[in-house]
Amino acid sequence: LEDPKKRENTGLAFGRNVEMFDTIRQWAYKNVLKYQSESSFNDFHNELLLKCQMHNAYLNADDLLPYNEIKATAKSIAKFCWKEFSEEKLNKIQSKKQSYRGKKNKGIVKSKTRKFLEAIK
Repeated sequence: LEDPKKRENTGLAFGRNVEMFDTIRQWAYKNVLKYQSESSFNDFHNELLLKCQMHNAYLNADDLLPYNEIKATAKSIAKFCWKEFSEEKLNKIQSKKQSYRGKKNKGIVKSKTRKFLEAIK
């Protein structure tokens, strides 16, 4: 499971559906494992549907998205997260991120250490 690429928000016709999808999926990614261990798919889906409705009412108050679009978005996010997220997959993702950060930061630390040692000679 790869990290989704961040979309560049140019402010031009970004899309209300896309905005809602991107916002609610972030919440879902952080909470799906809790629902898997403590609750059910239906509870998770219902919570996402509620969050999508709240998002729509708050950000699109003047021009609400149709309920069917909200329902489809919530269902899509719920099905994907429920199927793709597990404790094992999360551990693999975190391990990859930590490895990447370690390699990236190691060069920075060595460079700073070298500069410091040169400065105190």
